[in-house]
Amino acid sequence: MILVLLSYKQDIIVLEGFRPERRRSHLRIRFIGHTISRCAGKGVIILVEIPNVVHSFPTWTMSRRPTHSKFGGKPTDSGIASVATRLHTINKECPGVGTSLHLLFELATDNPKYAKLNSPDAITMADLLALLGKGECPQIMAVIAPAFGDIPGIEYGAILSPDPEIRAMAKALHEEARDKTRQLRDAGFGKGLNIWWPAYDSWSERYRNMATSDNGAWDMLVDFWSNHLSDHDGLVHLEWKPSVPGDRDYINSVRRAIEFCLDVNSAVGGEPVMVINHEWAHGLIGGTSVFDCTRLIIEAGLFTGFCHANSAEKAVFIVDEETGQPLLGTPGDDKDWPVGVGGDDIWADQQAAVGLMLRSGVPELIFEHDLDPAGTDPEEYFETSRINLDRMISAESK
Repeated sequence: MILVLLSYKQDIIVLEGFRPERRRSHLRIRFIGHTISRCAGKGVIILVEIPNVVHSFPTWTMSRRPTHSKFGGKPTDSGIASVATRLHTINKECPGVGTSLHLLFELATDNPKYAKLNSPDAITMADLLALLGKGECPQIMAVIAPAFGDIPGIEYGAILSPDPEIRAMAKALHEEARDKTRQLRDAGFGKGLNIWWPAYDSWSERYRNMATSDNGAWDMLVDFWSNHLSDHDGLVHLEWKPSVPGDRDYINSVRRAIEFCLDVNSAVGGEPVMVINHEWAHGLIGGTSVFDCTRLIIEAGLFTGFCHANSAEKAVFIVDEETGQPLLGTPGDDKDWPVGVGGDDIWADQQAAVGLMLRSGVPELIFEHDLDPAGTDPEEYFETSRINLDRMISAESK
């Protein structure tokens, strides 16, 4: 919590962007996302409480993959095949760091109907719990149900697939991902987070899903999630992206991501059930700075403290916020570089965004370094990203 305290002897000062309230001998003003520099004057004491910071090294970053392997690339020798070994390595080499897993690829599904899709490298839930119980595994930040990868027919979509069997699988895997994160959270082994990246639930010229229009796809996705989250048991973090693996995402800008979350939340009565996992690189390749994305998400009340921290070149890309249709330019390449990489302007933008997050009022910030080592050593790539982010945090905490 960030507070500005004024002596009771002073008159009440109304400050734009702040909400004052009487508390005994002080006037307490809650910070709600705007800069506090404007009220730092004579007689004003500013107390800033820095939130707890957690770094996360997701298991897929350490896999044997080249650039964009999730879209069909072949494995390399720079990573580690076995997920159990990846978890051991992260726990040993990066103590105190968290991690995340995809169902099927890193964490095996327990559903016998889909067990054939499990990667031979995946760890079972029973083995994962055993490692966690022995302290030989990092805390689990999130479990994700994938809509990409080596799943037959997935290129036609998951939630929006024309195949009812794949739609049923998508529903079952999302339910299982939520169940597993709750189980891990309740056992004290995780943060209880879920991420939804639409991936192939997007528009593609070659692979058509069952939506007959952009509005139809939007409504189908809202219906799916409002039904799925009607129990109000935990949050799902939407990870939006402008494009790839589809030709164009239906939720292809930060403003459209905010609108989508608000539509879902409204459909279940207004209480937040869907929030935003802002992946920094996705904002940049979508033509929006990390700072502006962060500011908009915080102002919309959809920032929980969790984000995917990484970098990319900033593209020139503008969409019609009503329709999602491109107006100017094309999305950039999702290179998933370490935090801060890309030049001085990129660094300054990301550091300013970190400052917003530190002052957002959340008790904890979880920075998951969703990186693509592209054949280089994954641990070195992660350490570069973590060190750069820690430098930004230090600079913004002064």
